Amino acid sequence: MHTDYLNNQLKTQKQANGIFVGFIIMILIYNLFLFFFNKDRAFVYYSVYLTSILLFALYNTGDLFDWLDNGLFASDPRRTYFLKISVYLFFISYLTFLRVFLRLPQLLPKWNKIFKRFILWFVIPAAMLEVATMIYTHFNYNLVDAVSIGSTIAFLILSILFLFPLYRTGDKKGFFIIGGFVFMGLGIFLTIIARIQSIEFSAFFFKVGTILEIIIFSLGLAYRQRETEKRRQQADFELEKSQILQNQREIEARQLEELDQLKTEFYTNITHEFRTPLTVIMGMADNIKGHAQEKELIHRNSRNLLQLINQMLDLSKLDAGHTPVHPVQADIIPFLQYLTESFYSLAKEKKIHLMFSSAMETLVMDFDETKIQHIVNNLLSNALKFTSDGGAIGLSIAKEIVDNQPFLHMKVEDSGVGIAAAKLPHIFNRFYQAHDKDQYASRGTGVGLALTKEMTELMGGSIQATSEEGQGSTFTVRLPIRNVADPPIKIMVPPQQSQISNYQDTATEAEPVPSEKPIVLVIEDSQDVAIYINSILSKDYVVLLAYDGQVGIDRAFESTPDLIITDVMMPAKDGYEVTQILKQDQRTSHIPIIMLTAKASDEDMMKGLRSGADAYLKKPFVKAELQVRINNLLRLKKEMQQRYNRPRLLQPVEERAAIHVAPDPSIDDLFIQQLQNVITERMEDTDLSISDLCDVSGLSHSQLYRKLKALTNKTPIQFIRSLRLLKAKGLLTDKEYNVSEVAYRVGFNDPNYFSRMFTQQFGYPPSESRK
Repeated sequence: MHTDYLNNQLKTQKQANGIFVGFIIMILIYNLFLFFFNKDRAFVYYSVYLTSILLFALYNTGDLFDWLDNGLFASDPRRTYFLKISVYLFFISYLTFLRVFLRLPQLLPKWNKIFKRFILWFVIPAAMLEVATMIYTHFNYNLVDAVSIGSTIAFLILSILFLFPLYRTGDKKGFFIIGGFVFMGLGIFLTIIARIQSIEFSAFFFKVGTILEIIIFSLGLAYRQRETEKRRQQADFELEKSQILQNQREIEARQLEELDQLKTEFYTNITHEFRTPLTVIMGMADNIKGHAQEKELIHRNSRNLLQLINQMLDLSKLDAGHTPVHPVQADIIPFLQYLTESFYSLAKEKKIHLMFSSAMETLVMDFDETKIQHIVNNLLSNALKFTSDGGAIGLSIAKEIVDNQPFLHMKVEDSGVGIAAAKLPHIFNRFYQAHDKDQYASRGTGVGLALTKEMTELMGGSIQATSEEGQGSTFTVRLPIRNVADPPIKIMVPPQQSQISNYQDTATEAEPVPSEKPIVLVIEDSQDVAIYINSILSKDYVVLLAYDGQVGIDRAFESTPDLIITDVMMPAKDGYEVTQILKQDQRTSHIPIIMLTAKASDEDMMKGLRSGADAYLKKPFVKAELQVRINNLLRLKKEMQQRYNRPRLLQPVEERAAIHVAPDPSIDDLFIQQLQNVITERMEDTDLSISDLCDVSGLSHSQLYRKLKALTNKTPIQFIRSLRLLKAKGLLTDKEYNVSEVAYRVGFNDPNYFSRMFTQQFGYPPSESRK
């Protein structure tokens, strides 16, 4: 071949190679640009795929060797053959690109696994085999190419097998893959044939197939990008639509809530208004002279109307969500027995045999006394209404296990008129009456059972009824047995309902259920005096009784009353010892104590006051004087709350210095100081809880709650929060931190909640503190 002709031929070949390489580099740069713009991984794998084609093309044409001749491969030009490994990068990047481009895990999950296994179990081992062949055969091109050709044929077969299931999916992106592979696969196949014929083979068909495939794949990527954008727009549209619908639902919910609240308020107000004329009716009936039968009729119907009003109010509270459960942990058996016995007189009048039976002598569990009382009273009163004279009613108690959960099983059975089968499913509906009004006039309103069911479910229980007309009815109540409330106590019958015939039994009973009324503990060994004090105070206070000094001390530690009245001369411990012990104990040091005794000398009075008593009354005492003393001590208690409501620890140093600190702080001062120290030290600790305060103070949860409530009129949670907010106020005034930083520094997780609480306590938002 003439030299000039050879040079022209080489020049033409180099120019063609340059156009091919330049085309690949252009598409490669464009895809990288699209990746940085769209963050789509398909462009990354496609770029790696293009890079592998570029490396193989440069190796095949010898251009890469020409560029690196004076450098990397100068000592042994055969090492350029290592660049041939780029064909395996081609396989890996191509299959990975297919998996991402087609979203193969969702489209064809089985083939997605096959591709991954082909890469791990075939491509990588084949590449390692080819490298080993190069090294151990000293670059024997025929042997090395045999490995490459075999791997390429396996790749082509796998790809051809994949095309048919891909076509069957009908995925439009798959058509781009199929079209691109037809050209690329044909180019690779013709190139393999050329290589088998001669070691000096032409890559013309490979280049043409590659160019056509790159064009088709680029169109496929553009189509995929447009599809992704359409999905994004559709998602944005759906999100906006969802937000609009959500806002609309919220508006409708608020409107319904407001309407329901207005209805509930109207319902509550008008029901309350019934009480005023009813009070007048009942009061004026007492002023009527004579007409005993008419007065009894007025009183009986007034009581029935009052009961109905109370039930309507209870339903209103349930609807408004204002009926929380106040569980106490106590022995429920004697309480249920007491409730049953309260109906004995009425049953005796109707000559009905009323029985109470229990499979257990005791059962300590959590329950709400008020709601249990309503449930039992309603079921027993209904049984008495619809049971004829001479009939029988029984309330039986048992314990059962259902799915490893213990339940209290309470059954009320009667031999009354029964309920028709068609009416039985509706008896718990509001205002539904199962019996004909003509036959049982004025015997029900349809409210009691509905309220009973809702109160039972409020405590996590259930109620069922079975009945046969003319054969009586059975109501079964199941309540879950839990023991998570305060430690076991005994239930004291409310004073106004108590016979107090057995003073020893009554005196050993403990705190009644929680009440809004102040709790007064009376420690008195004289039954008559205790009954008299109870009659004076039971209207305005919850009265607890203890028959000697030691029992009184235990009762005070257990119930933490608001005020204590104690006699001086008593068994076990006298009043002086009681007062001294209680005033020196952190659990009860804040409780006002009135000493009531027949020892009237000045010396005895001074001894009582020195022991810590807040007031001293001589027997016989005047009823009004006792009431005034109690009122004054409770008023002083409120003043004490105001004093403790301004914590000194978190005040500015200048203000703190100006406050006179008592040289001998009281137990209550030290108690508050102790809690403040703990809260201040752990101000940033969001996990600070009531249990931590209990651990520091040595008090139980209920004792801490009642003591802190008595001293500050704040619950433990409110006390912690008030100190955090006072600290936050100081930090905001210093202007060193923004509102969110201050919220986190004082232990709030949510700055929005912090802002609401700050505004609620100080009357202005945190941002106003800086002005």
